[in-house]
Amino acid sequence: MAAIALVGLTAALAGLVGGYAVWLALGSAPADPPGGAPVSDGSLPDLDVLVPVHDEAAFVAAKIADLQATRYNGRLRVLVVDGASSDETRVRARAAIAGDARFDLFELDRAGKSAQLNAGLARTRAPWVAVTDADARLDPSTLAALVAAGEADPNAGVVGVAAEPVGTHPLDALYWRAANRLRRAEARRGCVSHVLGPCYVFRRGLFSELPENVASDDCYVSFRAALAGQRIVWLETPLVRELRAPDDLRELFSHKRRKAGGYLREILRALPSAPRLSRPARGVFLWRAALLVLVPPLTLAVLVAGFGLAWTKPAFAAALAAAGAVVALLARPLARAAPLTSLATLGIVLTSAAGTALLLHPFRRPNPRLPKVGAGAPTDLCE
Repeated sequence: MAAIALVGLTAALAGLVGGYAVWLALGSAPADPPGGAPVSDGSLPDLDVLVPVHDEAAFVAAKIADLQATRYNGRLRVLVVDGASSDETRVRARAAIAGDARFDLFELDRAGKSAQLNAGLARTRAPWVAVTDADARLDPSTLAALVAAGEADPNAGVVGVAAEPVGTHPLDALYWRAANRLRRAEARRGCVSHVLGPCYVFRRGLFSELPENVASDDCYVSFRAALAGQRIVWLETPLVRELRAPDDLRELFSHKRRKAGGYLREILRALPSAPRLSRPARGVFLWRAALLVLVPPLTLAVLVAGFGLAWTKPAFAAALAAAGAVVALLARPLARAAPLTSLATLGIVLTSAAGTALLLHPFRRPNPRLPKVGAGAPTDLCE
């Protein structure tokens, strides 16, 4: 019975992970190449850019310079929203934007990314709004490409772009390669799960404000668009670089646990309305929710059943070999770019982080001031 249970649990785990891969593979090809629609030669609509900052003295001037280099064939307005910084963020921001009429600094009396975004959103008037973090570095054409892709699709509500961390732990770099590949497959299915926080744009009328307890604004905005019947569009280029990233395993685990917790909170918020989603969006949403909620307990159950079979070595070895063969087969595309040992280690980190987030969820309240990643970085809400 123990052997049957182990085989059954392993099959369920492999079926859950492999089923999503098969479902994505059966999706139709995108109408446009994965790189997205080309930037139009004509004038683009107005764009308001929100940059929430808190204790970002080390990054804010370079971020403003990064946005000042943006090539945007339309009216561009940037609002830097400071959340009660205790360092020289405001001083350096004022100096950086001096003489540039496109930039404004708004000083909020409290920190909290949702509150800062809401304060900025209340001051926007453009049909498209961009959100970008202080440590995100954009190609000069990024914002134009995002808005052009949204304008090319009347049903687009949110447009995101691939990102990669700079100087991160090798396992985190592997994670981002896999995540970008997964979103490419989701885009072929017609709707990605959610955009990435370093930089995205959305239609101004999508919502008036974020709830105060939102821990992952990128997930919330994406789910709101999907529930409104709008598409979540994803571009493969131009790539966004994120300057802060985990540089050791402990920080990588902690970072992924926080991200999983924020994603879980937004999934549970949107789940009661899931039947309203369009077919591709509903499929992506439900598969992703199942992976986050079911993979950690199934993995734990497989391990428990495997240890229970330790005394029956032949049966245990056979079941373990079968499970290993299935995992190796599913991981084969990624194994071309990384050894299976690295993929296995990353899988352990991600599964453990998601499992910990699931266990802690009933006892945790959303923290508006999440710690930043990266050695020596100050603590803040904006990751």
